[in-house]
Amino acid sequence: DEVRGLSIGSIVRTEGVVSVKPGILGKRIAYLAGSGMQIYFHTIDPPTLKVGDVVRVEGKLGTNGAETRITISKQDKIVVLKNGEPPLPEPVALDEITDETEGWFIETKGVVAQKLKNAFVLEEDGASMPAVLKSNALMNSPPIGIGDTVQLRGVVSKTKSGLRLLPRFPDDLAILEKALPPSTPRRPRFTFLIPFAAFLAIILSSIIIRQYYLEKMKN
Repeated sequence: DEVRGLSIGSIVRTEGVVSVKPGILGKRIAYLAGSGMQIYFHTIDPPTLKVGDVVRVEGKLGTNGAETRITISKQDKIVVLKNGEPPLPEPVALDEITDETEGWFIETKGVVAQKLKNAFVLEEDGASMPAVLKSNALMNSPPIGIGDTVQLRGVVSKTKSGLRLLPRFPDDLAILEKALPPSTPRRPRFTFLIPFAAFLAIILSSIIIRQYYLEKMKN
């Protein structure tokens, strides 16, 4: 939580719990939970990490667009201290997601107000936030429609356009309540009898007219 107070270009060493392993939100990108920080493997292949691993990292503080990150350029600058349980997300309301929560692993909810190709917009209590589906693992996520109330776990990421949410896995998305289908006008009861009644009226009219002319011819 002290890293963001340092100047860009500083060499830092810190520890944290892996909330996103490399290959989920980017081949060379991982995230640490807690106060949150992106880890970028610049000139090296990322090591094998698991969500929940406690790691010590050393690297150069920089930015990617508008997001702060620690860039690692040597294999020995990241050490797995121990294996642990996957971190629990911080419960945060949509209107509480700010620059202060950049990099956090959070849980929030809202109503889907807009759907795009690989994203949707959540709204709740006047606040809105885009959620971007970057991970291939999200191909099997539940079908989400406009008006659905959704619970989402993911990382708060920052771009030049603003903040966004990045879910990691299919179970990071849950539909709490499906939107009600649009109501259709209710047809009056027995409307199916109208065509039959019209047909019957034509037949009766024909019989009456025929009978009239037969009587007239007799006279």
